[in-house]
Amino acid sequence: MLKTIALLSTVLMLTAAVPGRAQDVVVLIETNLPEAIVFADSAQVGPARQGMFRFPAATRAVRLVAPTADAWSVPPVVAALDAAPGDTLTLVLAFPYSYKIESVPFGAAVYAETGTGREMLGETPVLYTNEAPLEGSLIVEREGYLPERIEPGQKVWNRHVVTLAPSQVVAPVAAEVAWVPPKKTRRWIDYAAVGLAVGAGLVSIQQKFRADDLYDEYLKTGDPALRDRINAFDTRAAVALGAMQVGVGVFALRLILR
Repeated sequence: MLKTIALLSTVLMLTAAVPGRAQDVVVLIETNLPEAIVFADSAQVGPARQGMFRFPAATRAVRLVAPTADAWSVPPVVAALDAAPGDTLTLVLAFPYSYKIESVPFGAAVYAETGTGREMLGETPVLYTNEAPLEGSLIVEREGYLPERIEPGQKVWNRHVVTLAPSQVVAPVAAEVAWVPPKKTRRWIDYAAVGLAVGAGLVSIQQKFRADDLYDEYLKTGDPALRDRINAFDTRAAVALGAMQVGVGVFALRLILR
């Protein structure tokens, strides 16, 4: 309350001190993501943490956009600016809490578990949104793999990439008894694994850069059509990252068994 009063006092002083600005609309913005970028229609104004903004009276809408390319999945928060010239108003613009869960391999079930039970959120890759931060734990499960338990996170944007370990692990003693040295070294497997890791890593980086470039364009224009394209590049980057991890894992396993 004191903060709002102080801001209003500042507004009155600025209005009196700056000729010709009395016809603007003064907007006080409150949000759960102070780093969000504020737009007056399509014009970028600044970060929401400033708190107070002056918009031309002709402005039709105020839009808040998540500040980083990683959070492109978070939809903008938009509010119509219905005010007369010289008005001062407060806008409370809250983002939903988003949880992006990916796994290697994909297709794992994701559950939100609390003291009252568990709820299935979907299969990886999954994007789940909620009005409030998730409590308890997130559990990622897939048949043939050990389950993983992670903390959901309390930020507006929370992303988790989980690598699941196979549940069928051969005991060291049994491996020593049953293992027979191969007749051939099969070096081509090593080369293929390294090639897969390097190639997939480069593809992942390239797709991620393209997603970032599109996100910069999205920040400038707010074009909702760009979100599908960003999603496609981001998904390809995640798949390529998983393929890179497979290549690294195969090569590491080959080194262990030599």
